[in-house]
Amino acid sequence: MSMISIREETPDDAAAITALLQAAFPGPDEASLVEELREDGELGASLLAEQAGAVVGHVALSPITIAGNAVRMAALAPLAVAEAQRGQGIARQLMHAVIEHARTQGIDALLVLGDPDIYGKYGFTRAPADLRVAWSGPFFMALELRDGTLQGVKGKLRYAKAFGMFD
Repeated sequence: MSMISIREETPDDAAAITALLQAAFPGPDEASLVEELREDGELGASLLAEQAGAVVGHVALSPITIAGNAVRMAALAPLAVAEAQRGQGIARQLMHAVIEHARTQGIDALLVLGDPDIYGKYGFTRAPADLRVAWSGPFFMALELRDGTLQGVKGKLRYAKAFGMFD
């Protein structure tokens, strides 16, 4: 097993990221989401994991806004690891890297639609009920990067346009 390195994507990585996402998910939605976020200039972060020169993992952030509120939020989606490399801690490395990246960029909170057993390991908890989005429920989770950031925040969240495919 060779070393894993985490880095930001470059324009040359787009095709490899698309291929990874298409292989990691049952349909084309996640790959299309990242491509559209990139085209729209709304890919706030795109980190990839490399092993022996191959892209074996990826995670993306994109901005979320809420009318009348200055809290800086980002959607964490998608997170993927190549099937052959699962179980090596690559997702954990990507999560730690993207959380640290968000902190350094002044993001106040991350939001994700995901498995509480997985994302709970990184400090995510059920998102406040006052944050409204089409996919609210037990799998809609939040991580405050500054304590108390989401206290009292309420309203309809505006995700990047590319997320419209999921409404």
